[in-house]
Amino acid sequence: MARKADRLPTIIDIARATGLSKSVVSRALNGEPGVSPESREIVTDAASQMGYVTNAIARKMRTQGVDTLGVLVRDPASVFYGALLGALQSAASARGVRLLTMTGSGKPDLEEERAALRSLLTLRVDGLLVCSGLLPASDLYPFADRVPTVVVGRSEWDTRISSVCCDDEDGARQIVDYAIEAGFTRIVVPIPPAATAPSLHVRGNLLAAAAQTRGLHPHLMPSDSPQQFATQFARRDSGSIALLAPNDHWAVRIREELGDRSGRLVTGYDGVGIFTTPLLGLTTIVQPIDEIAASALDLVGDSLTKERSAGDHGVAGALRGVT
Repeated sequence: MARKADRLPTIIDIARATGLSKSVVSRALNGEPGVSPESREIVTDAASQMGYVTNAIARKMRTQGVDTLGVLVRDPASVFYGALLGALQSAASARGVRLLTMTGSGKPDLEEERAALRSLLTLRVDGLLVCSGLLPASDLYPFADRVPTVVVGRSEWDTRISSVCCDDEDGARQIVDYAIEAGFTRIVVPIPPAATAPSLHVRGNLLAAAAQTRGLHPHLMPSDSPQQFATQFARRDSGSIALLAPNDHWAVRIREELGDRSGRLVTGYDGVGIFTTPLLGLTTIVQPIDEIAASALDLVGDSLTKERSAGDHGVAGALRGVT
């Protein structure tokens, strides 16, 4: 089971509180030039009030000459992966580290992702951040002991590889509890294929397991796509029912195919980008993208300084419900 990371204030929190940019906050906290006395005082006062603790790992990364981290992103056009890449860039900038990014096309092409990974390694990056729900941990073993490697955005149960992600077990429980409180006891869960969408496959099963622990009997429907699921579901006698989709994309496409109808709840998962607009009225779990990104950068630093063992580091998401 994923464990929740301790939540300490970051420079992102200070930037939000003061209205200053993250770069100004970072320079002020690190005693660097280019910051006005007024801004420096504002930052230090806010840091003191919020209980900010200087990130020793980030400082060690700079002093040890960590310059460039490689990032493999499966699909930068994806709303989730695009938001994650932006958050990683902000976290890296705050630590004085550059990111070198290689991407896939978004298609479930394992060989394409392996080629991108090899390209990053040939560039002699100081560490790797792998943002892919497809690439198996076994592909990372040959070099993970030489190049600090962290899987970002998905749970990695193999303890030889570090990972940081949303706590999907907790998120699944929040979604199911919301459905029950809204009066739904009939649950249907689409299950994407493990071969092409392993992370979504696992999340679907976690949603089903959470429903079972609440004494419900969810119906699992293996489906290659949200469109296929909608076609399968339309043949059933629906009535009052909750459809628990594995991510926001699936939820929106299912609603698009089936149409909005009272007496039916469709939930999503991720809560980033366009999916957060009130116009969609989507009930979802909001992943703490900024916190996940910051934790991933710190895990790379931990690996460099040998201060933390590998394992799965979960960060709790927040339910955004629409009644």
